[in-house]
Amino acid sequence: MGFASGAYLGGKKPVVIMQNSGLGYCLNALMSLNMIYRIPLLLLISWRGYQGKDAPEHLVIGKVLPALLDTVGIAHCTPDSDNLETALDSADEYFSNRRKLFALLCRKGVID
Repeated sequence: MGFASGAYLGGKKPVVIMQNSGLGYCLNALMSLNMIYRIPLLLLISWRGYQGKDAPEHLVIGKVLPALLDTVGIAHCTPDSDNLETALDSADEYFSNRRKLFALLCRKGVID
């Protein structure tokens, strides 16, 4: 999170790629650094445990992922392969104009 935030402050548009289990580890940094100081990041999050399908350790966060993002105020969408470009445009709008975090929740097979 620190490297990506620094990249933004240096004029880049960073993307942080993680599994949804990594989101739990990053929430404090996202809320106490990025949200407070309006340092936007695009979060590309693989949605492990989507619809209860995955290894048991992914099912708990997989079930609550969208609600968790809503609770902490991170805008998000779950694109399909046919609307991925539209989702990226939405992410760019949040990033560039609103300077807010935006998460793309990617289910298996959406991005090859």
